[in-house]
Amino acid sequence: MLFADAEGSAGIVGAYLRDALPLLAVLPCAEQALNPERQGRAVDEAMLLELREQEDEELGEAADMDDLPARRAEFLERLGLSLPPLTELLVQARKAAALDPSYVLLNMQGDAYQQA
Repeated sequence: MLFADAEGSAGIVGAYLRDALPLLAVLPCAEQALNPERQGRAVDEAMLLELREQEDEELGEAADMDDLPARRAEFLERLGLSLPPLTELLVQARKAAALDPSYVLLNMQGDAYQQA
């Protein structure tokens, strides 16, 4: 499963939809969360929660949506998924980032997205 953002970045979020959905729904800031780890800093549940709250605020404003946590919980419930610990999702994000794609995601102009 791939993601692509409006800034021109793309990356893998999981080998299967069942891996990608909780990651995208619960920890949309996973790529940001991996950055401190790459710099040798530990990332804990509290830091992930703070990152997600910031992301929720930005997404809520951009999409003119309120109460993203309630919407997230309802979405997961309807899919029969539980709300996993954020640190567990970070482990999934690490595994997804380690996958080596044998393809390149192209935009509509035929240019490759920057790998996230």
